[in-house]
Amino acid sequence: MERLTYFIITRKLFDSAIWHENPHILKLFIYLIGQARHAKTSKKFPGFKVARGELVTSLGDIAEANMYLKNQKLHKWSRARVLRMLENLVKNGYIEKISDTFGTHIKVCNYSRYQSPKTYTPNTCETPAKHLRNTCETPADIYNKDKNVKNGKNVYIPENFKLDSAMFNYAVKKDIDPKKVEELFQTFFDYHVNKRNKLVMWDRAWQTWVRNAPKFSTWAMKAPGPKNVSSKTKTNINVLKGVVK
Repeated sequence: MERLTYFIITRKLFDSAIWHENPHILKLFIYLIGQARHAKTSKKFPGFKVARGELVTSLGDIAEANMYLKNQKLHKWSRARVLRMLENLVKNGYIEKISDTFGTHIKVCNYSRYQSPKTYTPNTCETPAKHLRNTCETPADIYNKDKNVKNGKNVYIPENFKLDSAMFNYAVKKDIDPKKVEELFQTFFDYHVNKRNKLVMWDRAWQTWVRNAPKFSTWAMKAPGPKNVSSKTKTNINVLKGVVK
């Protein structure tokens, strides 16, 4: 009997920015998680080693392993497309590319954290807020905010302050168009950089910016859906149609 193996996908994926990305990028990320080395010990090769959460592959192998059917035809990513998608994952902090001469060496960020069952078991020594933060942050979420909040210092908006999954999800829940969240965030970031504003909690400032979007950034809001039409109105419309005929 074939020995079955598994890897863990956290439900926080549904709240992350990558869930709203191009589905091919999401597919690639899940593939890399599944192909990464799971063993805690590194595997040594001549001139390099592959640690836990890493894999060595090639653009061609990735494309070959992810072929898909569309309109009854088999399609395959080009090497250029694979490279672009990998660069997107690197840019957003989901993976790192390790420089060596042995193919495409990839490290999945925070692999051990999300592949450990202990991560999903609450630590009784942690406060609820700390546990929530530790289990919900993705690689793109991590920036040096705790120190400033603890010291109560006003600081300029950090250069590494990025649109994380929680901020993205908050904006979508406040009726911001998912396709325009990144643009809205860039507007927020540029504004505070240009104004040289100082604050303690920049994530709270983002929430305020989102709540004010209906007043100052209407271009970023979701298009209003069709209004519900009462059955009585529908009946009147049908009667009028009969009159017109």
